[in-house]
Amino acid sequence: MNTVDEPISSIMAREVKLIQLDNELKAALELMEENNISHLPVMENDKLVGIISMTDVKRVRYLSEFAEDSVSANTTFQIFDIDEVMTKNVKTVEENTPIQAVAKLFSTADYHAMPVMNGNEIVGIVSVKDVLKYYAGN
Repeated sequence: MNTVDEPISSIMAREVKLIQLDNELKAALELMEENNISHLPVMENDKLVGIISMTDVKRVRYLSEFAEDSVSANTTFQIFDIDEVMTKNVKTVEENTPIQAVAKLFSTADYHAMPVMNGNEIVGIVSVKDVLKYYAGN
């Protein structure tokens, strides 16, 4: 198979951590930190409803820096729900989508990761970093 046709499944991360929509925002941060990951697909009733990134969570944490002294980062995390912070209408790709096509999507996108699907099932996640590593030969 030539590199133009190589599927995204060959470079995606297969062990995808998920978070439920009704979890607390702090739980998303802890899950990302514990697993050294930057993106979590958000699920509701086994359906993908969004994606939350470490950048999204850090924006909320940053708000506490400017709040009154009595407001801590923990309090700030309690004020916001995952639903208010996540990206909705998530762009996804199918596992057989060519890497080159995914690279083109990322080149014009405001997001840095996409769930990889097999129909309605999440089978992986791919990030801009994964695509760059592929093209850099790492």
